[in-house]
Amino acid sequence: MTKEKITSFFKLILSKLPLFIFCVVFVEGYGALFGKDNTTTAITILTALLVFLKNDLSFNPVQATICIPLLLIITNTASKVALLNPFWGIPINFISIGLILILSTHDMNKDNHVPFLLGYIFCQGYDVSGEMFKMRTISVLIGGALIAVVYFLVHHKDKYDVQVIDLFKSLNIKTDQTQWYIKLTFTLTLVMFLGSFVGFSKTMWISFAVLSMIRPKREESIHRMKFRLPATIVGSIIFFVVFQVLVPLEYRQIVVIATGFIMMFIDNYVKKTVANSFSALMAAMLLFSNKDAMLIRIIANAVGLGVVILSQLGFKKLFSKLTPTDSQVIST
Repeated sequence: MTKEKITSFFKLILSKLPLFIFCVVFVEGYGALFGKDNTTTAITILTALLVFLKNDLSFNPVQATICIPLLLIITNTASKVALLNPFWGIPINFISIGLILILSTHDMNKDNHVPFLLGYIFCQGYDVSGEMFKMRTISVLIGGALIAVVYFLVHHKDKYDVQVIDLFKSLNIKTDQTQWYIKLTFTLTLVMFLGSFVGFSKTMWISFAVLSMIRPKREESIHRMKFRLPATIVGSIIFFVVFQVLVPLEYRQIVVIATGFIMMFIDNYVKKTVANSFSALMAAMLLFSNKDAMLIRIIANAVGLGVVILSQLGFKKLFSKLTPTDSQVIST
């Protein structure tokens, strides 16, 4: 390795280090204030903050500013109510996820829906009650207000004629955007219902797989469907080798921090899925044995892949019937 490459390597590390330190301090501080069980809420707030420092919602900035805390409240409250009964959860999840998508993805090239659906799935996966839910709600209100202020300061000069009502008026089953909304909303709702109904402990892992693989662009969805399960298996194998062979359990926290830092440099989907699988299994070590966690992780992603394949095929057939092409219309 040349001197220039070494210098460039260390410059890259140093450029990411301040943001990484901020993220660690933010999450740890949030957990200290609102409870360790609400650390995932800190991740949601932090993700939304970082996303909206760069992205806007592509409609009226004042209305968008108001929508952000409202969507965060939905992620916290609706996700909780949906868990009370699997059947009541069907309309609650469907309406909530649909609203999140409509209000956050007017521009489908921006992944603005990710922090909200990340939070929604996290809230169901790490359910809390009593005083801890009260603290979670307070943390969401404070976090939502913080992001709204930051969003307005950064984006208040953005010029958009689009109003909130226009987002609903533009819904049309003939468009790729609306079809994506329907596919993702229906599939996530189905997975959440089945997971709640049978009492599966890691439904959120299936939900995350669905969220990852049902994308606005068909080509991207196909790419992710091809590599999701193999990357998950590789991540599981790495996890097993690290904690069964290389690293004693007492050094787990060091590995967690190191993995978080390494993930800041990963853009490739396959590599990111490997790293995400590794990280998720580290978190699951508190609940399961290493082997059980690996097995559940792989099964959850296999189920997620199967559900997504069926969803893609089913909706492709449905949409082709509901929105026939010109050639189909002429032939009839």
